[in-house]
Order: sequence, then C-alpha cells, then structure tokens
Amino acid sequence: MSRFADQTKVRVYAFTRQPSGDEFIIGRPESSAFLVIPRDAVDLLDVLAGGSTCREAVAYYRERYGETPDLAEFLEALHAKGFLAPELDEPAVTLERTPPRKPERPWISRRMAHALFNRFTALGALALMVAAIITLARLPILIPSRSSLVFRTHMAFFGGLLFGINLLTTFIHESAHLLAARAIGVKARIGIGNRLWILVAETDLSGLWAVPRSARFLPILAGPLIDAASASLLVLFLAVAGAGWRSSHPLGVQFVQALVMTYLLKLLWQCYLFVRTDFYYAFIMLFDCKNLMNDTHNFVKNQIATLLGRGNVVDQSSIPSSERRVIRWYALPWLMGRCLAFWILFWVQIPVMISYLVLVTGNLSKGYHSGRFMDTLLFSGIGCSMLFIGMFLWLRDIVKVRRASHARGNLAT
Repeated sequence: MSRFADQTKVRVYAFTRQPSGDEFIIGRPESSAFLVIPRDAVDLLDVLAGGSTCREAVAYYRERYGETPDLAEFLEALHAKGFLAPELDEPAVTLERTPPRKPERPWISRRMAHALFNRFTALGALALMVAAIITLARLPILIPSRSSLVFRTHMAFFGGLLFGINLLTTFIHESAHLLAARAIGVKARIGIGNRLWILVAETDLSGLWAVPRSARFLPILAGPLIDAASASLLVLFLAVAGAGWRSSHPLGVQFVQALVMTYLLKLLWQCYLFVRTDFYYAFIMLFDCKNLMNDTHNFVKNQIATLLGRGNVVDQSSIPSSERRVIRWYALPWLMGRCLAFWILFWVQIPVMISYLVLVTGNLSKGYHSGRFMDTLLFSGIGCSMLFIGMFLWLRDIVKVRRASHARGNLAT
C-alpha cells in the first residue's frame, strides 16, 4: 500500500526550479538532488505544497489537464530523492533522522569569491591568450614540442619539480571552478577520484542546475580559462626574457616550455568530447540537452548498424526534435575527440615514454656507481607513484562493485 493515500497531505520541501525547454529542472542543492520533470508536474507539486490532499491534487490535475495522473508513483519517486514526505511522517523523520547541525561556514565568502573570479577575470584571461597567440606567431621558436618533456639530465629534479607544479596547477584549476561557483552563490567541493587507473581531481558543480543557464558557463569553463591564462603568461615570460637569456639558460627554457606543453595537453584533454570534460558540460548547458553523451553514442551506433545492415538499432524517437538535431551535429566533434585522443597518445605520450625508457635503461645499465643511477631511481619512483595510487583506487572500485553485486544477489535468493 502506498504511503500517499487519498487523504494524505504532503510536505514538499523547498526546491529550486529552472526552465529547460518544455520541462523544469527541480533541485535541492543542499543534497545535490536534481530531477527533470514536466511543467505540469511542477504545477502539481505547487498544489500539494499549498496544503491540498492527494485526492484534491488529482482532481485539480484532471480538471486542468484532462487526464488522471499516477500520483502515488510520482510522489514515491520524489520521496526517494528527498523532495517531499507524507506530512504525518515528518515529525518522526525530523526528530530521529535529522539531528541539529552547526551552520556550515564556507572557507571563502561569496563576496571574496566574486572579487577573485568574475567576468573581468575571464576577460583578462582571454586577453592574455590573444597576446600569447600573437607572440607565438611572431616567435615560433617558443612553441613547445614533445621533446620539451624529455629531460636527459637531472631527471629526478626536473621530473619531481614538474610533478609538484602539476599538482599545484591541478588544484588551481579546480579552485577556479569552485571560486566561480561560489561567486554566484553555488556550493561546490573538490575531491580526488579516478578514471580507470588515472588519478584525477574533481569539483562537484551539481549545484549549478539550481541557477539560470546563463550563469552556469563561467563556473564550468573557469578551470580551462585559468590553464590557458597560465600557459599564456609563461609564453610571454619567455618572449620578454629575450633571446640572450634563452640561449644562456637552455634547461630553464626547456622547463618553462615543458610547463606550457603540460597546459596544452590539459586543454586538449578538454577537447576529448567523448568523455565528460569541462567542454562537454558547456555543450550540454549551451544546447540544453539532457543526456548528450549516451544519446550521441547510440546515434553513432545506429548509423553504423544502418550502414552495415546489421546490429540492433536504438529507438531515439522519444528524444525531442531539437535535441536530435544537436545530436546529429555533435556526432562529428564526438568522433574527432576520439581521433584527437589517439593522436596525442601515439604522437606525444608513447614517444615520450619510449624516450624515458631508453634513458632509464641506459642509466641503470651503468651500475649503481654511476652518478645518474640514483637520479634515475628517484625519477622512476616519481613517475610510478601516481600510477600505483590510481591503480589502487581503480581496483578498490572494482571490489566495491563486485561486493555490491554479490550482496544484491544474496538478497534476491
């Protein structure tokens, strides 16, 4: 029997609402719960929030829309997400499950966040990018290459320094997301995660669904903007330093170019539009799509199945026509992102790894009396540490999934 009987009144918790085409995105930012529901469903929630019983809400809906809604199932789904509860259950829930908590104090105020990151910060970053592009066009010798990442001497020192600075720049990238979100009143938090065995830092920006669409772009693109601005500053530094300084400090120039190259690789990573990058989320915000990644994947599979005359075709007729047009257009950059990923892998990452493998093997073969022996060991340890941590998190996730699956199987039997 449903907990939402005819005479039941419903306590609807305060929720945000933002229009999304013919639907609304409703949310409770404090619990990071967001759902897309039709406009008439929002109307129904407003009626229930006004004190109507479930029977009265059904009668209202039938009179206005000419249909009888499956109200109990709808309310059960929203109850599971924490949007509402039967009014009679609320005192028990409040007393037993919601202990009083001290109000959270953000580590940085909204006013301070807005002072640090706003539209003028973004315009300044764009101005630096334009200046750097003009500089590289005039001084192509400053353009970094994959060889910039290969240090043939002092590998441990430069490798460790590059590793440490990359950790710092990653934190700055994620902090830019957080500051830009905080500047518009959205809570965000930074966490450490992994994609397969690759260790990554992530910022939870789910609260952006609670603000108007036009306000979401700067927080989403804040990280890439800061990366591009930082790389531009390094290019301008090399240009201002002059040819004399560059010729007398070759290792210093190589290290700065290596930093620029790592920034470039990070920005190219954002163009891998077949995974959920910052640019991908900007796309779905721009075109107001609900599930662009999976829909595009199914569209491409359908095209291949049609071309080959075999394979299962996924029915996409339920997707709004406006979104289907975006999916057809997005399929090209989706495929190009995969091509870019393979190009970076075979043109940059694998050659750099091979170069270091040759250097490490050559240095270790000289024996531990060699001056480069310990340097090589330290460098190898730095290079493997992130891989080991990422592998640990990846294997831990696999174990968790299998344990959960096993537990569900035991409950089913």
